[in-house]
Amino acid sequence: MALPCRYQCGGLPTHLRDSGGSAAHKVCAELAIAQQIQEYAEAYENERFLT
Repeated sequence: MALPCRYQCGGLPTHLRDSGGSAAHKVCAELAIAQQIQEYAEAYENERFLT
């Protein structure tokens, strides 16, 4: 069953699901993962420079 993307991208409903089972477009999920990786990398760098 097609549902709205969990990332509220405004696109058409999707049949795809993310790892948690929520409706998500592939591109939206990939962008969210890339953003999360960037945030983790920045947090790591900030922590590394503080010690």
